[in-house]
Amino acid sequence: MGANRFIAAGTPRAREWSTRAAAPSLDDPRFESLLLRLHASIDIHEFWGALLSLLDEFVPHDACVAYLDYVDFATTWDASRILATPNARRSREWLERRREASMMPAFVLSNPGLRLYRLSQVVPDARRLRESEFFRRYMAAEGWYYSASSLFWASDRLGSEIVIRRTAEQGDFTAREMALLERLHPHLATTLQRLSAVERRAGSAGAVVPPDDVAKHDAIEALPGELTVAERELVQFVRIGFSNKEIAVRLDKSVRTVKTQLTSVYKKCGVRGRSRLLAMMMPRLSYD
Repeated sequence: MGANRFIAAGTPRAREWSTRAAAPSLDDPRFESLLLRLHASIDIHEFWGALLSLLDEFVPHDACVAYLDYVDFATTWDASRILATPNARRSREWLERRREASMMPAFVLSNPGLRLYRLSQVVPDARRLRESEFFRRYMAAEGWYYSASSLFWASDRLGSEIVIRRTAEQGDFTAREMALLERLHPHLATTLQRLSAVERRAGSAGAVVPPDDVAKHDAIEALPGELTVAERELVQFVRIGFSNKEIAVRLDKSVRTVKTQLTSVYKKCGVRGRSRLLAMMMPRLSYD
C-alpha cells in the first residue's frame, strides 16, 4: 500500500481522532442548538449559514468552500454550485488551474469512500509539500497553509466536498477537531441529501419553492391546529435551532416549562422528539 493511502479505520492513527480530546457532546447546548439549525435548513443558503456558524464555534478557520454536486470529479472541480466565504471566492478558471497543480484529486480518487482527510495526510513530508507548485502558488500565496476536507459520495462517485482552510498561525487541525468533523459528517450528508432531493423535485416538476419567509410560515402552519399560541411560538424557536435553555431565556420561562410544553407539542403532533417535529416542518412545494 502506498504512503498516501488512507489509514483504515481501527488503526492506531485512525483511533486517535476519536480517543484524543473527544469532540463536544451532543448534549452540549451550543452544539445541539447549531446542529438543530443545520437540520432545520430549508435551502442551501440556510445550510451554508448554519455550517459556517458551527465551524466558527468549534473549528476556527480562515476560509471555507463547498463544492456541491460535482460534474465529474475525475476530470474537473466544476460543480453545480460552489459556495465560498468571501476571501475564498475565485473564478472557475482559477479553480481549474489550481486543480492541475494539486495532488489531492489523485489522493481522493485512490481512496473511494474516504470521508475526511487533512492536506498533511496527502503529502506527509512537510518539506516536499512546501516546495510543491500547488502549495507555493495556490496555498501559501493565498495565506493558507492547512486544509481539511469532508467528502460525500454517491456510490463510487464523489458527489460533494466541503473544504476548510487555515493560515500558518492557526496551525493544523487537531485530533479533537477532526473527531468533531467526523461526528458532523453524517449530519451534513443527511441535510445535503434532503436539500438536493427537494431541489430535484422542484426542477423536474416545475415546482416553485416558496421564498424563505413564506416557507417558514407554511412550516408552522403545517402542524396540527390544536397547538396553542404559546406552543406555536415555542415551535418557531425549535425550528430556528435554539436549545431548550435558549428558548427559555427568550420566552422568559423556565427550562422545565419549555420541556413540558414541548412534550405537549410532541404528543399533539404524534411525534417522539425534535428530529421528527423538524421533519414535519419541512417546506411544502407548490406546483403550477
